[in-house]
Amino acid sequence: MALCVAIYDKDDVLLFLRLKEDKMVACPSEVQRFLHCSCDIAADKSFAYLTNTGTKFFLVTDAEEGTLKDHEIRLFFKNLHAKYCNAISNPFYAFGSPLSSSKIDAVVKELFASF
Repeated sequence: MALCVAIYDKDDVLLFLRLKEDKMVACPSEVQRFLHCSCDIAADKSFAYLTNTGTKFFLVTDAEEGTLKDHEIRLFFKNLHAKYCNAISNPFYAFGSPLSSSKIDAVVKELFASF
């Protein structure tokens, strides 16, 4: 079960964060702390995708609540990366500033709805 999706730039600055709107995420600050600690290593409950520009995508899951298959995770990261590239290609986007993209939100909400 997916709990959280985050995007960090190459300097570990948080650009995008979405938590699943659910009772299961009782303490969002714990998830954010876990994400910050995961910037250097990916743990058992998180999956990471590193782009060639140093941008990091994180997916935090609940290990007890069922599992995501590897191909599902790869497909999610591929879709997220494509939407991220579209979002930063906007000429009005300033690099390093937080992202607010409806297309990225749609990909994340689709993942949360399916698991």
